[in-house]
This record gives sequence, C-alpha cells and structure tokens, in this order.
Amino acid sequence: MQARPAFLTTLCFLTFFWNGMKILNHVSIFQEAEKTAETMSESMNQTMEMFLSKASEKEQEEIQKSLEVMNQSFTPDNLRNASLVSIFSAGLLIMGAVWMMYLRKRGFYTYLAGNFVGVVAPITIFGGQLGWGFGILTLVISALFIGIYAIHFKILS
Repeated sequence: MQARPAFLTTLCFLTFFWNGMKILNHVSIFQEAEKTAETMSESMNQTMEMFLSKASEKEQEEIQKSLEVMNQSFTPDNLRNASLVSIFSAGLLIMGAVWMMYLRKRGFYTYLAGNFVGVVAPITIFGGQLGWGFGILTLVISALFIGIYAIHFKILS
C-alpha cells in the first residue's frame, strides 16, 4: 500500500474539523429553529434599517422587497430542513474523508455526493435568488476542495 501524502492527511483533517463544526452548528439550529428564525429576522431588519436611511425612494422599495423575501425564506421549517440536509451532507463529507485517509476511491465519490447534496439543498429549500446564491457559493467552495482532493485521486485504490 502506498503511503498517504501529508497534504492529503491535512486536507482530510480540515474536512473533519470543518464538517464536525458544521454538524454541531446545525444541530443547534435545528433544536432552536424558532429562536434562530426570530434572531435572523431581527438582525436583517436592523441591517436593512441602516440601508433604508441612506437609500433613495426606489432603492427603499427594493430593500423592503428583499427583506420580505428573506423573512419568508428563513422560516423555522426551512431552517430545520436545511439543518437536517446539512447534517447529512457533512456526514457524507466526513465519511468520504475517512475513506480517503485510507486511500479508498469510494471516499472521493462519497465526498462528491456530499458536496452535491450541499449545493442542491439550499436551492430546493430556500429557492429563488437566496437559494441560488447559497447554492453557488457552496458550489465554488466545493469545487475548490474537490479539485484539491482530485489531485490525489490517482493514488486512491
């Protein structure tokens, strides 16, 4: 069996840490969905008030519409659904990283599946521009890590 490169080991540990923290965060969001939705709404309202004071009348209308869309998107049900899917996605990512630590190709494919779930979930749960924004941001970050893991694909068995 070929030795595991130090960079792959580091990458796997970063994946463990990041996704472990993600799981803890989303378990908390799931348990406190109502409070989280309320806090997010208050925070968005305060931020938008700051923008409203400096905006023209037309911009104020657009800001109000954006605020309404965000408040409709960040409902307790949507937050719970997003948390469950994020926990599942993070679990797949961790499982994939564990297998890649042991130089198994199925780890790379599992990692791909976890990223796919992570990209598609916000689009389907939140929808609209907000969902697509989260999905695209996740896609960019996922593509970077997939590319780095792919460098090591040839040593996986």
